[in-house]
Amino acid sequence: MPTVNRTYNAWTTRLLAEWLALNLPLASVQNEVKLGPLDTSGITGVSASIAAGVASNKRSRADAIGWDANTIYLFEAKPKLDGAALGQIENYLRLLPGTPEIQSLMGRTVRAIILVAVDDGAVHAEAAARGIEVVVYHPAWWDATVTRVQAQQAENVAQLAPGAPGVGRVSVRQNVGIVRG
Repeated sequence: MPTVNRTYNAWTTRLLAEWLALNLPLASVQNEVKLGPLDTSGITGVSASIAAGVASNKRSRADAIGWDANTIYLFEAKPKLDGAALGQIENYLRLLPGTPEIQSLMGRTVRAIILVAVDDGAVHAEAAARGIEVVVYHPAWWDATVTRVQAQQAENVAQLAPGAPGVGRVSVRQNVGIVRG
């Protein structure tokens, strides 16, 4: 399976951290958990520990895993619920039993939870039909953050327009030679 660069989103990290603190304050939690077996086949010419490290970095990562005496909580956090989140958490459920680092937790009930700020009714219904919980957590700061970031993105795009001044700095288009300064 090819590895792609993961896109991190500080909004969903904050969303997840807040929700966990409010709803599972006594659970143990680990963020960015690599899931699945370590497959070192095809990694040659290096020590076993380096091969294991390379193999580990190719594994899927759940946003978080929490656990208490009876339950493992498997989390994927997204700004808006979509089918990709559903596919990701289903993949995590498949990989969880083969993850060597968490074998001591196995045997507990597993709750797969997709945490979102914005719901999608159709995907929500499909998740429920598949036994996956969808939790909508839309804190007060969410809308202000989205508005601020969208305004910054619009400003960045405007600076790329031909003839845009670059607002006191050399624009990206000038740096790569698309337009002259």
